[in-house]
Amino acid sequence: MTRKAAESLELPQASIAWHARPVDEAARELRTHIAIGLTGGDAGERLARFGKNALPAARKRSALAILSHQFNSLIVGLLVGAGVVALALGERIEASAILVVIVLNAIIGFATEWKAVKALDGLRKLTVRVARVLRDGKEGQIDAEGLVPGDVVRLAAGDRVPADGRVVEQAALQADESAL
Repeated sequence: MTRKAAESLELPQASIAWHARPVDEAARELRTHIAIGLTGGDAGERLARFGKNALPAARKRSALAILSHQFNSLIVGLLVGAGVVALALGERIEASAILVVIVLNAIIGFATEWKAVKALDGLRKLTVRVARVLRDGKEGQIDAEGLVPGDVVRLAAGDRVPADGRVVEQAALQADESAL
């Protein structure tokens, strides 16, 4: 593939129903050959252009940082201000109620964010390490992070799917989506 052709290759857009397109049309738009796959050069150019097939690394945040983040919003600031005003006016019950709302909001926000962090960690553990692909007409194993748009991925029973893709050929295909 020439550099100009590689530069004109666009990533599939989410709004396009790739699964519903004919196989030959999808292959043509991705500039790949179903029986041969990509050449090593094409794959290298696409990897340089589109980057690795990997979830972005999230910065690690401690539980304390997640908790303190719950208090950094305009609404919480307004509630604190309302609580201070209520306390200054001698309205202890209202001030206490506002404090309870602030604490409950922080607890719920912390729990939600903590679960999301743990879920993302769990997804990272489920990622596929290697993938079987066709390159230069030969089937081989590569690091799953090296998959690029247009790669022809081969799956067997029990394999995990290493990336988004268009099913080209199947026999009694079933998928376990419980991880999702």
